[in-house]
Amino acid sequence: AAGAGATSVKIDYLTMAMVRTDPIVSPSGLSGHLHTFFGVTEAAPETTYEDLRAATGNTGNVVENKSLYWYPTIYRYDPKTKLYTIADIWFSSSYYIWQTGEATAFPNGFKMIADAAQHPDKQKADCSGAGECPNGNCTTLNDYFPPTFCSELELSLQFPECWDGVSLDSPDHRSHMAYAVNDVCPGSHPVKVPRLFTFTRLKNYPGGQHLFSDGTGFFHADYFSGWNVTELQFLLDTCSTYSEAPNPDSFCEDYLTFRDLPKVQKEDDVLVAGLQEFQPPSFDTSTITTEAIDNVAALPGSTAPTLGPTPAPTPDPTPTPTQRPTPNPSATETCMPTSAQPTMSPSSTQPTRIPSTAQPPPSIRPTPQPTADPTVTPAPSSSEPTVQPSLGPSADPVRYVFVFGKVSYADFEQNERTKFEEEFKAALKSQIKDPADVQIRSIQTGSTVVEADISFSSESSRVTLQDMLEDRPDSVFNPGNGFNFPPPDSVQVLSQSEAPTSSPSDTKLSTAGIVGIAVAGAAVLVLLVSLAGWCYLKQQKVDQKNPEPDDKPPKIEGKSLSAPLSHKAVERV
Repeated sequence: AAGAGATSVKIDYLTMAMVRTDPIVSPSGLSGHLHTFFGVTEAAPETTYEDLRAATGNTGNVVENKSLYWYPTIYRYDPKTKLYTIADIWFSSSYYIWQTGEATAFPNGFKMIADAAQHPDKQKADCSGAGECPNGNCTTLNDYFPPTFCSELELSLQFPECWDGVSLDSPDHRSHMAYAVNDVCPGSHPVKVPRLFTFTRLKNYPGGQHLFSDGTGFFHADYFSGWNVTELQFLLDTCSTYSEAPNPDSFCEDYLTFRDLPKVQKEDDVLVAGLQEFQPPSFDTSTITTEAIDNVAALPGSTAPTLGPTPAPTPDPTPTPTQRPTPNPSATETCMPTSAQPTMSPSSTQPTRIPSTAQPPPSIRPTPQPTADPTVTPAPSSSEPTVQPSLGPSADPVRYVFVFGKVSYADFEQNERTKFEEEFKAALKSQIKDPADVQIRSIQTGSTVVEADISFSSESSRVTLQDMLEDRPDSVFNPGNGFNFPPPDSVQVLSQSEAPTSSPSDTKLSTAGIVGIAVAGAAVLVLLVSLAGWCYLKQQKVDQKNPEPDDKPPKIEGKSLSAPLSHKAVERV
């Protein structure tokens, strides 16, 4: 009956396979990272809706549901062995939630992806029975996976429920769907389908450094509907359980064929034992790929680990670079009007801020103890970084400041400091395709602030790296790129020499340009002469009122003019 009430259905699964495929994103070959599948026994890249319907095996407990679900495999990283080990998955669940008589069934062949990188509020991590960090080390690779032991860790992700009403899929596998706002779908996506949740549970989660196989702490999941649209629509129109959340005791068992009857809320151990009784034979992934996926030195697909979602931002800890001192003569030392004093453009003293998604870690992480007087390591012997001759005309160095709030450089032994510096350089160079040079100028040990110059061989290389630092600095600094320390919290650009965008012949000054410079120079000269004359006249009046004692040396007229127009100040005019 239409509008009879809210309904939810809980369906449980064991893991079906782990293989580097993605039938939605990469239907013609291996995918970029490893996935964990549950549902019907199909995982080949070219899997179709017809394959799902024809599948004879299913790790789920509902016969009518022949859908396939997958998400990036969860790994634990061991910083001592530098190996990635697949985390043990206990079981998974999907929840379908809808208003009876008001929801539209997923059409045959429907696909979608839920991505917490775009909607971080749609993912949750619930740690039950929290314990200690392994060996007292609470360092993590991201802010999604807890660093502590959990007797049960429950990871969940909500899919969007508003469909455009036309597309079975979209080029990005996301834009044909949208999330409802206050339970109302936007006009661009007016058709409401069941709200889908996926839950994955890990028993006796050990804590430590965990991440998804795509290198992030962002949960994303793929859904390939294998329902028969007519059967699903009948369920949506007729069953009502008065449950509008992912509840463990709502099943619609009178409308669906469950293989683990009776359907009542069970303890998780009992539930898993019931699922194990009807599991299909193990899915053979060797017909797809034989690559090693467990206890590996690099994530399959060579995916670089990156930082996951973070708490709400707090004031940035990055220190503001000190402005060069500007002479500030007293009234008796200068006769230049205040309005005429050369000033520095604010933009010339303040660094260009690169937005960072990385935020301060949760309080459970150890925070480096501040030092009263941060020590700066000696800069390289030369005042400017060495630029490789082969880098070409666009190799002017760009100076960056990296703030590593979770790295205590001050506590490192010398070999650890050397390792940090080498890995810092290697991580940056790994993201620049063309030859590049990285010079560390100084490291402030208190909060581990690294100031470095990077020379690029091309403007495109600079733009590529800067885009990565703007979006996700942790996508550069991670174990996959040889950097085995927590990533920086923020990055700044202090200075940058503009790289030429045209050929050398185009950079010559035109006649008009030369004339323009000459005119500007003449104007400055006239201004200076005028100011000198003004100062001279003013000083004459002062001298007449206050004659100098005979025992004092004569005052040099206009001497004070040189103070505010020092060579440093003139450079900034």
